[in-house]
Amino acid sequence: MAIHSGVPITEARPKLVRAMGLLDLTAAGINGVIGAGIFLIPADISRLLGPAGIWAYLFAGFAIALIVLCFAEAASRIQVTGGPYAYTRPVLGRFIGFQVGWMTWLARITGLAALSNGFSTYLGYFWPPAAGSQKMIAITLLMAFVTVMNVVGVNYGKTVVNALTISKVLPLALFVIAGFWFVDWRRYQSTALSAGAPLGEATLLLVFALTGWEIIAIPAEEIKEPRRTLPKALLFTICFVTLFYVLIQLVAYGVFPGIENSRTPIASAAERLYGTTAGSGITLAALLSITGTCGGLMLAGPRMLYAFALEGEIPKLFARVHQTFRTPHVSILFTACCALALAYVGNFAQMGRLAAVARLVSYVGVCAALPLLRRRITDPDAPPLLLPGGWTLPVAAVACSIWLIANMQYQQFVLGLIAAALGITLYLAGRSQRRVIEGRRD
Repeated sequence: MAIHSGVPITEARPKLVRAMGLLDLTAAGINGVIGAGIFLIPADISRLLGPAGIWAYLFAGFAIALIVLCFAEAASRIQVTGGPYAYTRPVLGRFIGFQVGWMTWLARITGLAALSNGFSTYLGYFWPPAAGSQKMIAITLLMAFVTVMNVVGVNYGKTVVNALTISKVLPLALFVIAGFWFVDWRRYQSTALSAGAPLGEATLLLVFALTGWEIIAIPAEEIKEPRRTLPKALLFTICFVTLFYVLIQLVAYGVFPGIENSRTPIASAAERLYGTTAGSGITLAALLSITGTCGGLMLAGPRMLYAFALEGEIPKLFARVHQTFRTPHVSILFTACCALALAYVGNFAQMGRLAAVARLVSYVGVCAALPLLRRRITDPDAPPLLLPGGWTLPVAAVACSIWLIANMQYQQFVLGLIAAALGITLYLAGRSQRRVIEGRRD
């Protein structure tokens, strides 16, 4: 019998559709990472480190790779909906599991809120009112689109995500390939890090740009052969994106001398090389990129509520599966409403900071749980992935995550504490409700 967070799955459990294969899942992972950040971050990295900025990408990629490896092994041991929540609850307990799951869901809705604000800003390039008086309309239309896309079914959702992934990667790939021939290599005569260079600050910035891959670990019950497919997709995603980002930075800095002062570095670099049409094309790619990332967040976020409901943490209403589309439609609609409300009251920076805090907390939980998962979750008939080095890799991943948290700004700490306090309140309220229900049954 299968196990869900340490609890046997009964036949009454609602059935989701296993529709995503390795290609679909890898596309969703790449889509989840490549959002608005890469269209903006090259300017900040160039300002902080100049030509040595390439090293920050490699350091950040290494730190994230440690965490990804922990997720990959955990995913090979537990193949049910919930991702970080499902990995931590069996070994760290209901309370820690709920907090990790809560932070994972919170990262999804705050990410949606942040990106939808970014979408309205980029749309303003073509339709100026979208960045001003008609901002709420632009945000609402985007949220409605990704919500409907996910309600009608994971097959439709994965098709749109695949298409949007191609539409965002292709223009950036063309920018790299075509721009490579125009790189002024004299700008890279020295890539050595100078004494006192803010490598930590730049790496922290890039770590946030390299997150989002974890969304593909959440809808495990909609993945074909998740034990093999999910670890591969996670590793393919982080390797591809890290290399891709390095090449984008290499070309952008090499062809655009004023990149450190640009608000739109990639679009400005493309416009410098090929004219305004290229700049418009990159801006369009940014819009498609944000839309695709929002679609991926809407795929993953509601599955956290679905997993909570299956475990009795929240009302069973959120575990309902649509009879026709076979998707957790109640959880999808609720997630969309929460994200839309946050998008209306917050801005890109505020929501982005909160999303970063929430993600790192969930990373710490999964990496800390991995050594215990190795002891408790085993299957001789289907051996899971086993990383070498024993405790070394999980400890290193936890240390990296804690170091990143320690380097956050004061505002981020405050937002994180508020989010954690709200999660604890919800957990205690749910526990009281469960006791009342159990008392009535007795």
